[in-house]
Amino acid sequence: MINDQLQKYYETDNVNKVIDFLVENQIEVNTLLELYCQITKYFGRCRPTLFIDHSIKEIVIYVPIKDMSAEEIFEKINKFDKQYLLNLPTKIFSKICVAPKFC
Repeated sequence: MINDQLQKYYETDNVNKVIDFLVENQIEVNTLLELYCQITKYFGRCRPTLFIDHSIKEIVIYVPIKDMSAEEIFEKINKFDKQYLLNLPTKIFSKICVAPKFC
């Protein structure tokens, strides 16, 4: 059931690795579902990709971007960080990276 929830909103090559990472780092699945809602507020309707970067122990969320200038993307990411991401608890914020994926 958790797998279905994540796969409804995110692309991922291995949803079980994502869930294992969440459990290991005490991050609730609802955090990623809420994060998706926030991403769509800033970047529009899209299907981000979840990737576990084991070298830095983070979930990287690649947000597909098209039809935006580099300046627009930079502004949206800064606004997203300041208004949402940086307000998450440190244990969550320190484990999540949101990055553009150019389409």
